[in-house]
Amino acid sequence: MLFLSILWGVATLGFAWFFQYRRVLGTAQSCFEQPVITSSWLVFGKQLQQEQIGEEYRQRLDRVIESAPLLQPQLVVLQGGVTQGNTISEAEAGQAYLLSQAFNLSFNLILEASSKNTLENLKQTRDYLQAHQRGLKVCLVSNRYHLHRCAVMAENLGFDVEFLPAEKRWELNCQSFLNLLLEAFFLNWYWTGRVVSQLLKNQRMLDKIQ
Repeated sequence: MLFLSILWGVATLGFAWFFQYRRVLGTAQSCFEQPVITSSWLVFGKQLQQEQIGEEYRQRLDRVIESAPLLQPQLVVLQGGVTQGNTISEAEAGQAYLLSQAFNLSFNLILEASSKNTLENLKQTRDYLQAHQRGLKVCLVSNRYHLHRCAVMAENLGFDVEFLPAEKRWELNCQSFLNLLLEAFFLNWYWTGRVVSQLLKNQRMLDKIQ
């Protein structure tokens, strides 16, 4: 599927990637304009660096610390399993960081620590919410460049989403530009797989994304 997504990008003279880039950029620039009223928040993890959280993951957790007392979520799900080179999960590291900040948890904190990527994060969390008879209207907490891909995948899984970006404002620099390009590549890959799976009516492939 990766080969097909690259082939599609090349065949469209890069337009497929540019289209996704514009969508990722649009969400990154505008997502803070929406008020957050959702009671269930999903915080996306980020690969740990020698068992420690990195700057982007810290930004996401700091946003929870700052915003939760004001917006009062009922449930916060820290997402992320054990990734290569680490022995603890991203969710566990996130919980440790929240507690280390002497943060008073005014909500139920759940760890989703078995997944390896964004799509698995969402599928595991959906299973938890449905098993506990909670609705699928959620607030996605992540860095701005990441939110559009999270939303596309979440909505395909039946979620109704709002955004709470880790950064208060959008800043375009070399690193954020590279992040946007990478997200556009991943989105083109995801959409290629989704369209091909539907055209072929391949249930095994569809199960991976639904």
